[in-house]
Amino acid sequence: MSHFLSNFQVSPGVEGFPEDAFQALENLEELHLSNNLLGDLHRGQIALNSEKFAYLYLSNNGISNIEPDAIMGFTSTRLKVFLEDNNLTRVEEAVFRPLMDRMLDGWGEIDLEGNPLVCDCDMYWLLSNTTFLSNVRSGSCNGVDLQDVDISSWNC
Repeated sequence: MSHFLSNFQVSPGVEGFPEDAFQALENLEELHLSNNLLGDLHRGQIALNSEKFAYLYLSNNGISNIEPDAIMGFTSTRLKVFLEDNNLTRVEEAVFRPLMDRMLDGWGEIDLEGNPLVCDCDMYWLLSNTTFLSNVRSGSCNGVDLQDVDISSWNC
């Protein structure tokens, strides 16, 4: 792989790749990993080394769990992460808050549409923070858009 590569697309059907697969791509702006068989994302699995990195496509991969620091090494505040049509039931704070914190300085967003998210106290950190919630492009839990979930009666 060339370190000058700015857009990298993995063909559908790939089950995995080495942890350092993308670190040499210092000019990488877009990484297309959608429609593969990645399953769960483990710590360091998507380790990046590009200040220009902005788009991570992970849709339709059967992802049900993402470990903390599975996505790391990005510096852009305009990061967009596409996680549509996976099997995520939780938006875990340990995983997503570092991404959201980085996005606060820019125009980043996360797309969670088509995941069977469950609204409970584990989601309170996100649903109670309108700034973080504004970085969620789309997604719903229990059939309600995330932006419309009423948490006023929750005791979390």
